[in-house]
Amino acid sequence: MNALKITTTKYSKAHAACAAWRKQTQSAGQADYAARAAYFAAQLAEARKGVDADAITALISETNGRCKRNTITLFSEVWALAIEAETKLERAGVPLKLRTGAVYQFRQAGPANSYKGQMNVSDITMVRVSDGWRLKSYSVASVFPRASEIRVLTVSADARRAIVQQAMQGFALAV
Repeated sequence: MNALKITTTKYSKAHAACAAWRKQTQSAGQADYAARAAYFAAQLAEARKGVDADAITALISETNGRCKRNTITLFSEVWALAIEAETKLERAGVPLKLRTGAVYQFRQAGPANSYKGQMNVSDITMVRVSDGWRLKSYSVASVFPRASEIRVLTVSADARRAIVQQAMQGFALAV
């Protein structure tokens, strides 16, 4: 399967711009929420340019088949997962150049109860490249009741060192 593009770096910039604008309007005592929402929506629309949402939606529909319940059915859900992965890397302090090669795997949890035993859920794997995330694979997996949700972000050794360095900042090692 060809990797399908999901750009998130523009989203991070749009989100930062909106946060700065929100802080500015709050400090000035202005609470124009409608204008702020419109500005944020425009920034997100700009961030989604160049993303092949139709191809990803078609892939999801084709792979799901008749499975509609408990599976991902919309492109926006896949995009939200890509943003979640990018946010995790950003919060961990991983520089942009070390994010390349990261792999994010997501599989939904099993049901609390299931009379028929197994349930079909979405299983997604995305890979981080220089300009955003690529959908590497999308499949429907069968899980048993009470199966755990999987959200695993795998990073390179250099990215791991950056995460540890960021986490240990301000601490000294006792000898």
